[in-house]
Amino acid sequence: MTLLKDDELDRLFNEKKILPRDYHRRIRTNAKSGTKYEQKGLTAEGDEGHTFAIALRKNRLDPFDFSIILRYRDDGMGLWYNLARYNGRSHKHTNKLEGTSFYDFHIHKVTQRYQENGLKIESFAEVTNRYNSFAGAVDAFIEDFNFVVEGLESTKLLREFGVG
Repeated sequence: MTLLKDDELDRLFNEKKILPRDYHRRIRTNAKSGTKYEQKGLTAEGDEGHTFAIALRKNRLDPFDFSIILRYRDDGMGLWYNLARYNGRSHKHTNKLEGTSFYDFHIHKVTQRYQENGLKIESFAEVTNRYNSFAGAVDAFIEDFNFVVEGLESTKLLREFGVG
């Protein structure tokens, strides 16, 4: 695994990520056979040539059990990394280095410090008040990670197309 340094992470987070024009059809979640979850994924190309993916997962029974994940493919290594994860409040989270725990809506982001300490790269998280639902988390995620629709000036929120 390659160490992702903080300056590189900032560039990846801020890189413009281009969604295909028909992304709204491609990203609707579908029930996963034999489980209580719906999920879907979509690949997006960054304007600097990087490959990203959005992975959506939500529980059909518990509206607070969801994840929206930003993934990045290291083309040189052929590996995928989870760079960020917007979670609901369905579980307790503990930041191991800080020793802090919480049970709330939270955002995981890769940090160089956690990687250097041999921990799961996206295991650091912070409580957020930016969203309180799956649809709100999708909206914040799209805004935070600079997603735009191919050929358009701005991106309509995914929930406008039935994702939320």
